[in-house]
Amino acid sequence: MMSLITVSVGATVVQMMPEAPQPSLSASPVVTMKQARLALAQANRIEQIEAAISSLPDEQQRRARIEWEYSTTIERNNPVLIQLAEAIGMPDAEIDALFAVAAQL
Repeated sequence: MMSLITVSVGATVVQMMPEAPQPSLSASPVVTMKQARLALAQANRIEQIEAAISSLPDEQQRRARIEWEYSTTIERNNPVLIQLAEAIGMPDAEIDALFAVAAQL
């Protein structure tokens, strides 16, 4: 878990999170599903992902549910992840940030 950084500028004191490490675009980051779920929970996105899975057509829903419930890891470029992220309006930058957070958990 990252710690807040305290920065003083004159009489103003600001606390902020350090920038998350940027994933390499040439590699596909992989995190455990536990890490992914914890990062999604911190971002208050788990319920949205579960609702997106439930809204898929039967065959796609079955595949997504199997991956969500039984996979031990998830790759950044996983097609199901990309489909679910699009369904909930999650931009690529947020996915990358979630992977960076997940990797630290």
